[in-house]
Amino acid sequence: MAHRLRELERHYRDVVFVCSLLDWPWVRQAYQQRPEVEEYDPFYAPVQTWPVEPRTLAFVLGELPFVTGLYERGRVELTDDENLSVDGVKELLIEARERLRSTHPRTAARVTPQLLSIYFRYVRNLSLIGRRLTPDLYTLTIAAQQTAGDDFALAVAEAARDYPYLPEIDEETGSVRMGIDSGDVPGWGVGPMANRLPGQSITWAASACAAGPSARSRRTGGSAGTPSASARGRRRTTASRASPPTSATRRRRSSAPTWPAPRSSPPA
Repeated sequence: MAHRLRELERHYRDVVFVCSLLDWPWVRQAYQQRPEVEEYDPFYAPVQTWPVEPRTLAFVLGELPFVTGLYERGRVELTDDENLSVDGVKELLIEARERLRSTHPRTAARVTPQLLSIYFRYVRNLSLIGRRLTPDLYTLTIAAQQTAGDDFALAVAEAARDYPYLPEIDEETGSVRMGIDSGDVPGWGVGPMANRLPGQSITWAASACAAGPSARSRRTGGSAGTPSASARGRRRTTASRASPPTSATRRRRSSAPTWPAPRSSPPA
């Protein structure tokens, strides 16, 4: 450490050194005596970076990808983002309703300002029951399903995971597919992932939603590539739930990671 300080003195006039008070006498002694130091061979570990698969960004970001995109837009446009964690949810609902108009106009017509008012009160109550100050994706999806139906819930879930500032993905190098505490890295396969800034403890839950036929398929009477309303399956949306402060557990999967994530029980 003292030898490194000597090297810094050759390039910089002012050097600030902060260390533990217990280490300071030994560092000061080595700095004044200048003992001989063996030269070591520098080693640089190879570092590679990959873009993240857009559909798995919810497992990487600490918030909804849609809200993260709003923060990025605020940095570009230099707008106020003080209350964006709350106003971003409102903008998310408006975006989901606009997307729903192109596929299910009748369902979108039911999403009136009065219904949105009921929806936000429902979201507030669910968040308070879960002892959270802001809603999570699971709460937003369940509230949308209970107030406006499965189609609106799917629109909210799909809009929430969209991030507009995605880099271009090279097909040769590939991208990283993230999951719960694991990831699929190109060339390396599936392995555990650790977040050094985990933040609040979270659990994962799955909600089943049945997607209704779009307006186009209803007009054409369906096609060979479009399943009918009676034959369609139920789509699953995986969402994170922030655990209460008293719970410090995280649900883990017992098998290899697959997408979407399996159902887990709500926090105790």
